Amino acid sequence: MAQLHSVFVGILLAALFLTVGGAPMARADPPRRPINTLAQLSAAAKACWHPPALDRARDGMMVTVRFSLTRDGVIFGKVIVSFESRDASDADRLAYRRSIGEALERCSPFPVTEGLGNAIAGRPLTITFVDGRRQRQAGRAEIGWPNRSALRKIAPLQRGGSTMSFRIIGLPATQFAALFALSDAELAAHGAVRQIADARSPGYPCRVSLTDATAGEELLLVNYEHHAVASPYRMRFAIYVRKGEETYDRVDEVPDQLRRRPLAVRAFNADAMMVGWELVEGQDLEPAIERLLSDPRAAYLHIHFAAPGCYAARVERA
Repeated sequence: MAQLHSVFVGILLAALFLTVGGAPMARADPPRRPINTLAQLSAAAKACWHPPALDRARDGMMVTVRFSLTRDGVIFGKVIVSFESRDASDADRLAYRRSIGEALERCSPFPVTEGLGNAIAGRPLTITFVDGRRQRQAGRAEIGWPNRSALRKIAPLQRGGSTMSFRIIGLPATQFAALFALSDAELAAHGAVRQIADARSPGYPCRVSLTDATAGEELLLVNYEHHAVASPYRMRFAIYVRKGEETYDRVDEVPDQLRRRPLAVRAFNADAMMVGWELVEGQDLEPAIERLLSDPRAAYLHIHFAAPGCYAARVERA
């Protein structure tokens, strides 16, 4: 895998060959258990990661990398750094880039299952590494997922020197309220089905409130045109809505429903043409929003649940 490391180093600047001071890093064994989800893939990469020694570390440092895998779990093409903590020094950036490059080299090839390999082969994947070793007193403040204080460093987003926040919006509740009064036969005429939620976890995702239904709650499964546009990307799909919900509409907040699932995030321009896309774990949604909305062509984003492909929510600049 020396070639992989040299490719990674080459795109990050030759300075990455410099030695980062501190004690030698222990070599972690590559993952051996089969990897069947994006969450497991992210966890495996992070398990291979040894951040810079504490005397050289930057508390809360966040780095997001984007790369692709073959169906056999081998990294191919370039590994791109798509986000770094803005106030990090050049020395910090170089040290963390190097440590992450070494982690990916150790992990590859990832032992992905046939199903996951076929699903992600050639598609852009992103993983966010966060060094929170000095913040263990709060939540998930450790090497791995961002904690709340780290996430606040991402938002508001920056574009062209001006402050820009993001807004996540559910579907309008008024579009579905009248459907709940219809009989099952009348619903069928509208291509809809009434269901009672069972105890599955995660629950059935309501696209209005962006919360999951709990066992016993009434839901409608309807075919909804979520992208009613005059372009080749006009789309409709099956979605769940729950009775009596209010539309989710918040700035710089991500609902738990999205946090708990793998997501496909798609960027569209003012002509409703797709200009960008990413496949991410819900815990990594904010950096993906930032990357996609930093493209001046992007007018809005659509979030989809990656596995079934159905629509989840809309994202706009606030």
